[in-house]
Amino acid sequence: MSVNLCIDWGNTQVKAAIFDNDKLQKQFTFSGDAALEKVTSIMDLYQPVKAILCSVVHNSDELGQLGESKIRSFIELEWVYAHTDK
Repeated sequence: MSVNLCIDWGNTQVKAAIFDNDKLQKQFTFSGDAALEKVTSIMDLYQPVKAILCSVVHNSDELGQLGESKIRSFIELEWVYAHTDK
């Protein structure tokens, strides 16, 4: 069994999903304010071996640290702001 956690931190909501052997098992949606508590509960309950965190806002540092401490293979795609003048 290979349980994976995917987290998408958007502008207004955080979405998370648990996959087991590439099949979607459970989906979650919550506010950014509740993210740390909710994701901690998800990690404790499902014990994922891999996870990825994608974020369009730069406020997920604590969540990234949590993932790195609890999950063997954790990837964080960092927020980048690119501004170009045309």
